[in-house]
Amino acid sequence: MTIEDVMGSREGIFQNFRRVSAFMATTFVKNGVCADQ
Repeated sequence: MTIEDVMGSREGIFQNFRRVSAFMATTFVKNGVCADQ
């Protein structure tokens, strides 16, 4: 593995983490809105 591979995989993991956290946030907000109603 080269440094580029490590940085690339780390960047991919970070992007996936952001995508998952954003999905969790939107789902949490939707559930909260439904609970409030």
